[in-house]
Amino acid sequence: MGKILISTTYLMLILSCVESCFLLRSLYVIVPEIIPPGYQVAKVETIGCDAKSAQLTVKDPSFTIKSNGAVIALRSVSVGEGGRIFSVSARDKSGLERKMEVHLVRSTILKRHERGQGSLNRSKRPACRFPTSVVENYEGNYPILLEKLVSDPSASHDMYFTIEGEGVDTYATGVFSLDRDTGDLFLLKAVDREEFPEYNFELRAFDKHTNVELGYFPLTVIVDDVNDNAPEFVGPLQFTVPEHCSAGTVVGVVSATDRDQDGTDHVKIKYTLVSGSDMFTIHPETGVITTTTNTLDREPLDYEKTNGLQLLIIAQNVALLNGSSATWQSIPVNVNVEKVDAG
Repeated sequence: MGKILISTTYLMLILSCVESCFLLRSLYVIVPEIIPPGYQVAKVETIGCDAKSAQLTVKDPSFTIKSNGAVIALRSVSVGEGGRIFSVSARDKSGLERKMEVHLVRSTILKRHERGQGSLNRSKRPACRFPTSVVENYEGNYPILLEKLVSDPSASHDMYFTIEGEGVDTYATGVFSLDRDTGDLFLLKAVDREEFPEYNFELRAFDKHTNVELGYFPLTVIVDDVNDNAPEFVGPLQFTVPEHCSAGTVVGVVSATDRDQDGTDHVKIKYTLVSGSDMFTIHPETGVITTTTNTLDREPLDYEKTNGLQLLIIAQNVALLNGSSATWQSIPVNVNVEKVDAG
């Protein structure tokens, strides 16, 4: 029976408007307990890097990285039960540096019996799920080969494979499929991170001759975020301020939220005052509106027609402020100037 090695190999999906020299945040690779010298442990793929000027470096003296992204062991490396982590950096002529964490996970998924027994044992369920990732909203030709889950083609002579779980036979169905003979995992259609941020399922291996289950491998596909949502204003959009108040008086606070991924520039918002800047200003980060004059007067305002002062405010994603396709929303805010009794 052919030896089987299950590995995680990433297919980067190219999408417009991504950052230059883009790397995934992390890469998980199943490796032998002892990695021999010259062994390729991973293949790092980049997007947007200038191939001629890009510099790839690996932060572990036991490994080197070639210009094509292949990470090679320089010496014999022992991988403990807790695994091994190192970083890879990519820098192109723009000067921007991106980093990826490479997690080496010791293979405990499928184990061969003592020599002479000629079969595989089902191992204990791993404590974690090993992720790969796809970019949401990718517009391309489907199906797309996402993973080659079996690195040794000879294994397919003796085995077949199945998957079950989210995106396959439970909600949302029809997202992934598996070639039962080769173990190749395919993405069948575009995915939306805001609808489904990750998919969890299991690969199972069976003996072709006896149909006995040989082992299983839990896998997670993470959906990487794209800045595809506009900010949405929430909370009050009508405020009151006394007439003739001093400059710097706080009028109110506007707030907007974004459905994109928390902790990224995709949800950082800048507020801009489009109209009314002769009397008011807005803090670009907090959304706090303040007065810039002490001459606000209720009497000249025709409240029957205007219902107060109207300010036009824009909430815009910081990540795309310099792009031609910036994601933003504008909304009118009403400010009522309140009469102050002179007596």
